[in-house]
Amino acid sequence: MIEFKALNTLDQLLTYRAKVQPNSRAYTMLDINGAEDSYITYGDMYSQVFNIAQRLLSEGLQSRNAILLYPPGIEFIVAFLGCLYAGVLPAPIHIPKRNRSNKKISDIVSATEASAILLLSKDEQAFRDTLSKEENWPKDLIYVPTDMIVERANSQNLPLPEINGSAIAFLQFTSGSTSLPKGVMISHANCLNNLEMIVAMSQANSDSTFVSWLPHYHDLGLVAHLLCSLY
Repeated sequence: MIEFKALNTLDQLLTYRAKVQPNSRAYTMLDINGAEDSYITYGDMYSQVFNIAQRLLSEGLQSRNAILLYPPGIEFIVAFLGCLYAGVLPAPIHIPKRNRSNKKISDIVSATEASAILLLSKDEQAFRDTLSKEENWPKDLIYVPTDMIVERANSQNLPLPEINGSAIAFLQFTSGSTSLPKGVMISHANCLNNLEMIVAMSQANSDSTFVSWLPHYHDLGLVAHLLCSLY
């Protein structure tokens, strides 16, 4: 059993939780009225994350960049963690706007030299149609609808990459409201240190409940809420 204090990468957080408390709730989604809509346990989340990681590895995406285009929901955090397990660098950003320019998304795809777009199956065709209108939109992007990924029976699992704390975990982009979006490379160690500081300042513990309405592609929404609750 891995001791919690010995963890040095973000993906190990979920591995730890899935081993020690597989049936405990990890995340709960509320509807527009604040009523419970759906939830996922640590054990179920690990299974889904592992399957996504296997798909990403089978697509040859290890050590490459992926853009995450998701509405708020459990599906986003599952896809995000799937990238971490597969050694794929995720860049969470806002979803495309219909009938408006999506140049910021196009610029981010170009700047990161992204190889894949991760999204929900219900959004794939609409996002393809919308984004393909942008100038110089890459024709060879791999689209991966992560909610359609299920465990393949009798399939041989690909080995997950070994990742250390100094490795880049994800790319965090600024909003681009006053200038072009700027990407920041966040390592596993960077993020874990930040999470430890948040816990120390907030006095949060394993019995705490985090509630957030902040965008998951925002640094506060992603790190201080989604990842901190896992931490």
